[in-house]
Amino acid sequence: RQPIDGVIFFASEFEPAYAGLLAKSNLPIVVVDSRFQEHAINSITVESMFSVYQALKHLYDLGHRRIGFLNANEQTGALPERQNAFYACQKKLGLILRPEDVVTLPIFVDPACHEFQQYLSKTKDLPTAFFASNDIIAAGALKALALTQLQVPHDLSIIGFDDSLVCTLFSPSLTTMRIPKYKIGELAVTRLHEIISGDRNILVTLVSSELIVRDTTAPPCK
Repeated sequence: RQPIDGVIFFASEFEPAYAGLLAKSNLPIVVVDSRFQEHAINSITVESMFSVYQALKHLYDLGHRRIGFLNANEQTGALPERQNAFYACQKKLGLILRPEDVVTLPIFVDPACHEFQQYLSKTKDLPTAFFASNDIIAAGALKALALTQLQVPHDLSIIGFDDSLVCTLFSPSLTTMRIPKYKIGELAVTRLHEIISGDRNILVTLVSSELIVRDTTAPPCK
């Protein structure tokens, strides 16, 4: 059997509680799309604080002062850092987050749609905008809103995170934060080669995302 020289581990849906298993591995390994601050593991992921700040600042500059959060019901990959960054950036912008404006949704489109429908049926006093933990959750919310009289972005703005394919599959197309996927892949391969070649340093590399403005964000309705 061909021996394995090293592993690039895509950790988007990996439970952080098991990170110790990766740290104990004898194989050269580079983790992508997450980092585990309690363990010495080479990692490459998106810098959450500035990325989330860009998203909220975009909404803030449009005039939104009540921004809700579409949170994920799972704490895997980079999602916990995005959640922490959202709360920190809210405070940085001087915004007050109402507990009722935090909606926890599944990370699949149809279940997220169903849960957000339930939220909309019970809530009449909505924020003017929502930041979603990722594009899939945002897409589920858009699908639910399409079944109501509310119009996006006239009545409610939504911004996602990742710039995945789903962003342009729905109408209106989703404003989001674009992750430089190819650059992350390039960095991961380069770092793994360095480790295999004998580099024993532990490096955590953070890359910034880019705001992609499409059709789901606009100034709040007066």
